[in-house]
Amino acid sequence: MSAKFFAFFLVIISLNTYGFEYVDKNGKKREMPDYHHIVDVKLLDFMKPPKRFQLDEKGKLQCATCHGLENIMEIPDDKINTRAKNFLHGGRYKRLSKFCYNCHEKEVNTRETTTRNIHVMLDDQGDVIEEKCKYCHEEVQARDKAKGITELKLRLPAEKLCYGCHLKTPHLNSIDHLVELKDKKLAQWKLTQKEKNIHMPLTETGKVMCVTCHTPHEKGVLAPDLPAAKQVEEVKLTKGITYVDHPWSKVYSEDKKARLALLNKNNEMPVTLEYRRLQSEVLLRLPAKNGELCLSCHTFEH
Repeated sequence: MSAKFFAFFLVIISLNTYGFEYVDKNGKKREMPDYHHIVDVKLLDFMKPPKRFQLDEKGKLQCATCHGLENIMEIPDDKINTRAKNFLHGGRYKRLSKFCYNCHEKEVNTRETTTRNIHVMLDDQGDVIEEKCKYCHEEVQARDKAKGITELKLRLPAEKLCYGCHLKTPHLNSIDHLVELKDKKLAQWKLTQKEKNIHMPLTETGKVMCVTCHTPHEKGVLAPDLPAAKQVEEVKLTKGITYVDHPWSKVYSEDKKARLALLNKNNEMPVTLEYRRLQSEVLLRLPAKNGELCLSCHTFEH
């Protein structure tokens, strides 16, 4: 996927508090739930969906590409029968991933069908792959200069930019963190940055966002003396975060058992939760597994 094509994804998508939001062909603003596939985008040349997955006249994804309900675009979102056999082409699916495999390969082994990790930004010689920069920035930025978010020429507001690739709920309680820092938390945030000489940016309105805790740049992209360059790197970025099983999982599962049963009562894709201990971390501004990241804003009085 080219940077230009990916940028197109970012331009057409914005994520509001509840889900994906876009403007349909009739100029009507539509609000989609989490996990909804993006629409109104043209597929890359090598992407060939099954014949029953019809694209529009311009070769773009539309509602009817995935859904078989007649005139689905005319039905209010809260009135759509998601349990209908033809809600998704091919009938009802026990797992949504099985539906996705109609177009996406279950096992990806080739370079052309593998989604690029845009955070891997250095080549074998340690030089920046400038194409990667332009996924998020309109132009390549200086690597040795500290800049504020408003100076970075981002393609979307910093608090929405990550949603071009990531869900807004990548981990538990993530939404609960997207709030304005006040009083003790704000004071602790300021103290952390000063004492640790680290940059943990907030939105223009003073709210926590993804990049407050996570750094988008591979270690070595930014000059090491910059506060924004400091990060956790316990394993190679290509390996990513790793977890290990932990005995506490049994206690955790039992605690959630009744609530999950209620949640899954009418859910065709049951939600499961388990506790696993962090083993290695990447792309974090401070370590999370020892609580250091949490203590950048939170204080515990004994």
